[in-house]
Amino acid sequence: MVKRIKQHWRKGLVTGQLSARQNTPRAAELVGAPDDRGVLNVGGRLGAGHGPQAIRSMLSQFMLGMDGAVGRIELFEGRDCDPGATIEDGHRAVRRAVQAALLSGAVPIVLGGGHDYGYPHFGGVHDALGNKLALINVDAHLDVRPPGDEGITSGSPFYLALEEGILKPSRFVEFGIQEHCNDQVYHQYLKNKSVDIQLLDECRAGKGTLHNFQRAVASFGKRGLKTVVSFDVDAVQMAFAPAVSAPQADGFTPAELLAMAEWCGTRDEVVSIGFFELAPSLDENQKTSRLVATAIHRFLCGLSRRGEKKSRRTSLRRNAVGRLLLRR
Repeated sequence: MVKRIKQHWRKGLVTGQLSARQNTPRAAELVGAPDDRGVLNVGGRLGAGHGPQAIRSMLSQFMLGMDGAVGRIELFEGRDCDPGATIEDGHRAVRRAVQAALLSGAVPIVLGGGHDYGYPHFGGVHDALGNKLALINVDAHLDVRPPGDEGITSGSPFYLALEEGILKPSRFVEFGIQEHCNDQVYHQYLKNKSVDIQLLDECRAGKGTLHNFQRAVASFGKRGLKTVVSFDVDAVQMAFAPAVSAPQADGFTPAELLAMAEWCGTRDEVVSIGFFELAPSLDENQKTSRLVATAIHRFLCGLSRRGEKKSRRTSLRRNAVGRLLLRR
């Protein structure tokens, strides 16, 4: 019988549902952050508050994969956190939800929502796992804007994390940054802290985006650090991801995004990922929702192979390629 993700995932939260035997890296929970007040505060295009619903809806229709990969994941549909009366209320709710998922044995996948929720995303991981953490922000923007009279904005997450002290500058990589999206003030703030800023063209250089992304994650792993990866969807070219608050003409391709997401799934050191700024009301034929859901599917496929020997993963890949070639 054909089985879709909506027939496989478990309702509700992971908390209390995993036995000790099941408590493995092959469990995941979707944590929704249905709030775009931070986008409003910075003057961006609204709609990201409905992002979690759109992503879940699209993902629920997908198959489990040709080798049933997603079926090997204890996947929890999770819930959308209550945004509360203020942005700070919403942040506290997501931070608690991320912490609870990790402590229950699942990998949290955060669905935004404005990218200000990258702050409680990282904060929740910190609260669960402690200080030995690193962060990679895949983004066109640096997102270190200090809150002003308007309050917290979707450009504030990593300023907040750095200033709280939970994010160490030497454990932070900005990946895919675009010149025209960022002010000198924010660049200088990070330069003064010696944060690693990799511009989009630098990410593409040499052996390409995936290789350079892998190097960034691996460098943290060698230092004994766990890594959180935050994907702002405006890092992708607007031709493929138009439904974001700040679309960009240039950016990563879908193939690059999907490759990064799948590779994250295979890595023990990647303890959580998040996708932010998807605004479904701005979409064209659901192409952005479909792209984000596909990235999550790829991550789950990678997660299903976490801990396997490389030879087996390579064999599975070769078999899949062989099947495709035989169809031609």
